Amino acid sequence: MPILVLKGKINKPYDLWADEFDANDEMRSLKYGIKSRYRGHKVNDPTEVRVVMYAPSLEEFEYHLHTNSDLRALKSAASDDLIYCIAHAA
Repeated sequence: MPILVLKGKINKPYDLWADEFDANDEMRSLKYGIKSRYRGHKVNDPTEVRVVMYAPSLEEFEYHLHTNSDLRALKSAASDDLIYCIAHAA
């Protein structure tokens, strides 16, 4: 099971983005098997966020990314790749 560390920029207040992100946790888990473990922002820049998620597969995560808007905002605002690193749970 891949562990994905995502980084990206958001173009709305962090608290609003976090509420919207959290509201999709159950859908991500039930529909795609994706579980959020952490979300936060840089101390001195609340528009630069980090997210840690588990996914059944990278393909399942990418499918979710292209078909749902909750992470699309990160992808469209990312100046580089959205996925910062990938590790596999033991």
